[in-house]
Amino acid sequence: MGTSVVELGPRLAVVLLLLTAAAAAGGRLSGLGQERPVVVAALRATVQLAAVSAVLLVVVGSLWLSAAFVLLMVTVAAATAAGRVTGLPLRAPGTARRVATTALAVAGGAVPVVAWCWPAGRCRCAARRSCPSPGSSWAVR
Repeated sequence: MGTSVVELGPRLAVVLLLLTAAAAAGGRLSGLGQERPVVVAALRATVQLAAVSAVLLVVVGSLWLSAAFVLLMVTVAAATAAGRVTGLPLRAPGTARRVATTALAVAGGAVPVVAWCWPAGRCRCAARRSCPSPGSSWAVR
């Protein structure tokens, strides 16, 4: 489909393992006993990023799928943020209002960038060239 910014291979795997080991060592040296949670978080992040990458391979061929994926990402980010900020579970009363409020904050980071870049001709809406990222699926030349 195209080239990747990150070159996959054994060198990347070794670097990621070394970084994870360094983070786990930091967790142990801190005296807080955080080495296991650090390793688990690194493994979970690896699986999650692989899953998102697989989905992106499918959606970037269609502008509509890209837009739906970005909407899904904003919704998940807003729901997660609403839960973390308030400490309330997703099923607690008032969820829609809390999620809508945090969605404004999540989208608030991307919208000004697109609004600034679009008139300058730095953004264009093209599915193949779009790179869905938190809050934005606009291609930047």
